[in-house]
Amino acid sequence: MNIDRISQTQPIPATDSRQNTDIRAKISEQKEIRNARQQDTDTQVSLSRLEKQFPTNGSHDVDYARLAQIRAQMDAGELQIDRDKIAAALVNDIFQIS
Repeated sequence: MNIDRISQTQPIPATDSRQNTDIRAKISEQKEIRNARQQDTDTQVSLSRLEKQFPTNGSHDVDYARLAQIRAQMDAGELQIDRDKIAAALVNDIFQIS
């Protein structure tokens, strides 16, 4: 290896201290703008037309006596599930809503 062939290093130019403060000012300004935008946005909720059609009479939709009966059958291992009946009820329910 020959030392003469190695390129000479160039001195690093001095940085302008104003450049760093300008960049910092721009970054902080952008952060302030982002924060202001986030504070300006409010969450708005609107119900769909279908949701408004559901009755809200406050009645209880759960048959607690039937639920207790099903739980007792499950605990005893006697609950028989009819998959065809469940599927038919789901499909029927879907067509009634739409």
